Amino acid sequence: KSHIANSFNEFFTNIGPSLADKISTPPNVDHTEYFKFLNTKSMFFWPTTENELAEICSEMKSSSSARHDELSSNILLMSIPGFLKPLSHIINCSMNTGIVPEAMKIAKITPAYKTDDKHDLNNYRPISILPCFSKLLEKAVFKRTMDFLNKCNILYDKQFDFRQKHSTYMALLETVDQISEAIDKKQSTVGVFID
Repeated sequence: KSHIANSFNEFFTNIGPSLADKISTPPNVDHTEYFKFLNTKSMFFWPTTENELAEICSEMKSSSSARHDELSSNILLMSIPGFLKPLSHIINCSMNTGIVPEAMKIAKITPAYKTDDKHDLNNYRPISILPCFSKLLEKAVFKRTMDFLNKCNILYDKQFDFRQKHSTYMALLETVDQISEAIDKKQSTVGVFID
């Protein structure tokens, strides 16, 4: 078991660097070249509250699977009222300083089998299970980031996933509409789908 765990660990930790080595260096282009307009507004992470964290917890899925810290979301959800005050302080400190506590960065990695030979490590993908407390920080930061992106109209209007009131089925509907319109005009259509 130890040999298998170490093999997965070595394989998963080397995926990023090995992929990076295969990518050619992009031309020296300033990132602002890709923006249709420059946003001069700054983003502010307003402090979280005990009520906001309780609301985030109420939206969390209940799970009995333990993280690296041996806590499951079931245990957190049952005991959260006793943690709200110190947790809101920790999250506010993290958002103010930009520093995420080390304990919130440790993930339990579980290899998920995809297909083909079970003895080939390439046929597994890593599933990272973060501590429950880091999920609360993540949700608070996500809420503030999305609020800023929406308020400043920064996101591309065809960004369907990971947005409120948007869904991937809307992308599918748009694709069907474009194909139908091309058929009506007796045009050919070609689709390129990249995962």
